[in-house]
Amino acid sequence: MKKNNLQLLLIIITISFSAISFSQEKPKGFIISGKLSNLKQYPDAVFIKSMENPDISYRVPVVNGKYVIKGILNGPTQFNLNPIYNTKKEKPKDINSIIFVYIDNSHTTIEHKNSFSNLQVNGSQAQLEFDTLDKQIQKSISEGATEEQINELRRKFLSDNPTSPISVYVLRNFSEILSQNRNISFEDIPFSLQNSYLLYAGRYDYKKALPILKKLPESLLQSDAGMTFNKDMEFAKLDLDAAPYRAKIDSLIAIHSTAIKSKNLKEASDLEKEMLVIESAMYTDVYEAYIIKMPSSAIAFPVLERIAQSNFNDPVKTKLFFDKLSETAKATNEAKDFKARLDIALKTSAIGMPAADFTQPDVSGKPVALSSYRGKYILLDFWASWCGPCRAENPNMIKLYNEYKDKDFTIISVSLDTDKVKWLKAIKTDNLPWVQLSDLKKENAAAKQYAILGIPANILINKEGVVVGKNLFGDTLGARLSEIIK
Repeated sequence: MKKNNLQLLLIIITISFSAISFSQEKPKGFIISGKLSNLKQYPDAVFIKSMENPDISYRVPVVNGKYVIKGILNGPTQFNLNPIYNTKKEKPKDINSIIFVYIDNSHTTIEHKNSFSNLQVNGSQAQLEFDTLDKQIQKSISEGATEEQINELRRKFLSDNPTSPISVYVLRNFSEILSQNRNISFEDIPFSLQNSYLLYAGRYDYKKALPILKKLPESLLQSDAGMTFNKDMEFAKLDLDAAPYRAKIDSLIAIHSTAIKSKNLKEASDLEKEMLVIESAMYTDVYEAYIIKMPSSAIAFPVLERIAQSNFNDPVKTKLFFDKLSETAKATNEAKDFKARLDIALKTSAIGMPAADFTQPDVSGKPVALSSYRGKYILLDFWASWCGPCRAENPNMIKLYNEYKDKDFTIISVSLDTDKVKWLKAIKTDNLPWVQLSDLKKENAAAKQYAILGIPANILINKEGVVVGKNLFGDTLGARLSEIIK
């Protein structure tokens, strides 16, 4: 009996210590307690979205000037905080203010006084350390500090505080490439190469970031912010591998610019072709090689997006590389959406496929079918009045239209405009003499049918209605027309 009593006592003591230990543990997850006071108009709800993980967002109601958000985070996270107004009343002027807050797994209070964007954050160690560093930076800026001097503040912070909850964010700013130092003007780049210039210029300095990244604790490296930055570093490494190709292209851009200014169009055309060959080699040797070697990498699919570009220049080739991706890479929502668009492009705009027919109103409202121009070479052009690069290409298209219009060639432009007045004004201003179509809807049906996501874009169609070219601009378009139209 005594033995049983002793066992019972031990069990009670064990449970008691467990309860005490549990009560002393820090609560898992985060709580945000928001309070709004003296606002002219109170929002109906608050929406916050993680800048690291697209699957993490919260929308909560504002009740009696208060809101509460609860959740669990994988490490300190930067959130975008927005007010939601359901009423039809005039919205406050600060509704479009970009508000970022740094939240960790703790209890954070946010007080909004006089306006939603005027806020005070307390309780989050991540926000506290961000505010402290930001005050130093803002003070230096007011005193005329250069970007190099500001970055020295970040370097010192990282050196002194490698375990800080905001170290990943500070490192991101520290290693960001603000200027490409390529000593060329964007306007000097041939239109056919502008996309690759923007995509592969590099966002982060890999060599600069790597030594500091290695010193960060594993807990930060495995946080959402850390894993996102590790992906950025993978891209930065690829961009570094592509740098020799870009350097060759840059040297030719300078010569090309001189040729254009001296009106040596033959030399300019030859140089553009040479640059496109180098660009193609860059795609093959660096980015495509990466997918073949690392199909399961966290950035394998994003790399494929870069190769494919927004409008699938080569849908067949894109499909080959998509099939090489791991099943995990293919299973993301982004990859599924990409595959759905790719399947459309394979049917409607791949080289050798019949161009999909459609009908849209012209400027007078008369329905016009693409098939009604069968028997002509057609450049199906997608553009909009608000698209600067589209309108910059119009003079070249006018020149080619005038050169080939008497040889069974025409252009049919489909505008993604939703404002008819602006659409018609752009047509008149740019003196566009060919057929202009638009359904003036937010999502143009023809653009969707051809899986067009970005403009300018075009499809070259032969007399039989078969696609023979895609996304051809500048001298490249002229060269292709001279090949097929005799």
